Amino acid sequence: MTKKTVLIVEDSIGFSELMQFVVEDEGYRGVVFPLEDNFIKWVDKEKPNAIIMDLALNRMNGFDFIHELKEHPKHKTIPIIVITGRDLSVKDVAELKLHDIQYLRKGRVDMNEIHKAIKDCLEKEEKVAPVVAKAAKLTEDKPKAEKPKVEKAKTPRVAKAKKK
Repeated sequence: MTKKTVLIVEDSIGFSELMQFVVEDEGYRGVVFPLEDNFIKWVDKEKPNAIIMDLALNRMNGFDFIHELKEHPKHKTIPIIVITGRDLSVKDVAELKLHDIQYLRKGRVDMNEIHKAIKDCLEKEEKVAPVVAKAAKLTEDKPKAEKPKVEKAKTPRVAKAKKK
């Protein structure tokens, strides 16, 4: 059986390595995403079961990655854990909640919380993945309905009165 994969999106090499160690300590495969590469191509390639990500990335915003992922039909259900040192606005927190993304604050979280978040996230993915796969299969198998042909109604032409 292949190990579940957790993609780590982080610009700090030290924190990336720490997260990779924590992920692997839980028995999963940790893969660090090189920030200069195309995010969706990496997600396609690695097929992660979960993603750990920072929001404050060098020259990038983690929310951009989240939006890109959530807009992609094949990847929108991948669970995400945000671990960031950035102060989040009420709007930011609301957006994370909207996408059901767990948020942990660097410097205010201990390793036990990170371990628990990873386990919970992957257990949740394990429960959701078969349902998502079944739904995707149903939509693939379902023949696409043809759009009904609508004929334009012909409106009678009204003759314009000529000016004298």
